[in-house]
Amino acid sequence: MPRMYSSSVRRQIVARLRSGEPVAAVAAETGICQATLFRWKRQALIDAGVIEGTPSVEADELAATHKRIAQLEAELALTRDACALFDEQAVVPPKRRRAIAEGLIARGYSARSACRITGLARSLLQYHRRRPVPDREVRRLIVADTITEIHQRSRGTYGRRRVRAALLADYDMNVNLKLVNSIMSEQGLYGLPRPGRRKPNLIGVDTSVDLVNRRFTATGPNELWCTDIERREALFNRTEVRDHRRRAIAVAR
Repeated sequence: MPRMYSSSVRRQIVARLRSGEPVAAVAAETGICQATLFRWKRQALIDAGVIEGTPSVEADELAATHKRIAQLEAELALTRDACALFDEQAVVPPKRRRAIAEGLIARGYSARSACRITGLARSLLQYHRRRPVPDREVRRLIVADTITEIHQRSRGTYGRRRVRAALLADYDMNVNLKLVNSIMSEQGLYGLPRPGRRKPNLIGVDTSVDLVNRRFTATGPNELWCTDIERREALFNRTEVRDHRRRAIAVAR
């Protein structure tokens, strides 16, 4: 990092240079680079109006403007990333805010900016960062890594039920199905969908025509035949065929 010099030191050195002292001698005495001394002398001549150029005041204002623009661009990028992590939620709970702040810090933003944009206290963030990781979260991370390994080993074909069965059979992990479903949803892991049931295609199939058309009255014998099935609990089941006079003409056991 270059050494910073006060304005009074710069004025004294520039006065010596403008009085006619060689730049090499001043550089050897002060230990300042000759290019820096030439730049200071040229800027002093510009401020005095001897040569054309941008005065120091305007240069400082321009540098401050560029710095402010960079800050606004960083603020805009921070806001965009935060909006993407907020996922269009109207009210964000504190746990979700902490997760969003951690996500912003992982993207390269400072903890101060992440806490300010999420409305989270820095002390709360530091508390959760310093506390030891609970056993429940450690177990969840281990299960998540194992689920990812099983899903990759199955070439993306296993769903939640098969993954749970593999956890129990291969790794002796008795995991709840809801936990497996939650982890797979978070990581975007899905199995192959089941093949849909094929519906029978009845196009071109000959079907019987409804000749009765719900007209159950007959004027004579052998004019209209109808059947009716009735089920009763009995020792022997039998089927009767009756005529239009309700006389049994056939019985089957």
